[in-house]
Amino acid sequence: IVGPAGSGKSTFITALVPESSSFIQVTHGLQPGTTEVQHVEWVNNNGARIKLVDTPGFDPTLQKLTDVDILAMVAAFLQREYGQRLKLAGLIYMHRISDTRVGEALKQNIKTFSMLCGQDSLRNVVIATTMWDKVTPEEGQRREQELLSNENLFKLLVDEGAVMYRHDGAQKSALAIVDYLLGKGNTTTVRGFVHERKVLGETEAAKERQGELRAALQTLQRELEALEIQLRLLTAPVVRREVSVQRWEVRKKIFILQQQLGGLEWRSDPHAQ
Repeated sequence: IVGPAGSGKSTFITALVPESSSFIQVTHGLQPGTTEVQHVEWVNNNGARIKLVDTPGFDPTLQKLTDVDILAMVAAFLQREYGQRLKLAGLIYMHRISDTRVGEALKQNIKTFSMLCGQDSLRNVVIATTMWDKVTPEEGQRREQELLSNENLFKLLVDEGAVMYRHDGAQKSALAIVDYLLGKGNTTTVRGFVHERKVLGETEAAKERQGELRAALQTLQRELEALEIQLRLLTAPVVRREVSVQRWEVRKKIFILQQQLGGLEWRSDPHAQ
């Protein structure tokens, strides 16, 4: 179960498997807003043993945990579980229907999620919309249609086999989503870095992220060069101080990008431990 921070991943699991259930095993306690991969083991009414995996939320405000870092954590968890011969039934992407604006962060989340799945596994994907109690039925339906028709959002995923479900927070709708995925059969959703034993840096998600980081780094380096030139030419103390502050901010951003890029390149090294 993946999606932006606050989209209802932990709440979905709680609705599906109440804590009072005698068929539940929570690893380290299920904590909303987690920065770690957590899972709940559950036996459904048909006797099937199911693991529900809760993941850290995609959140662009958290500089210490990027979307690629989250993918690395998910990959490591699934690789461990793959060794136990467990079948991967599918992935659920949580999205708040109450979000009034669709920004670049959401588009990046969707792109990252799509890369995680791989085109051949989208039929085992459910996009679960949440927070329906925060909107009117008319507004919710309008936003749902926008999500389904916009190629920068979920249209391409749905065209390739993913489906969209409404989750109203009740157990019934959560069960419907899980039952749908169980009925689709197991998938090779993380084939890129589990089945074929690839490290994260070799996947398309990481390669594209590397390109984005390098482009952003080049832009900041050009900005830094321009500020350096200004400082050499300026003489007014007040203006020089303002430019110096700007230079410091740009240097900080460059450092953060270099750290992120360095982590990705390290993962791309086949000899990295």
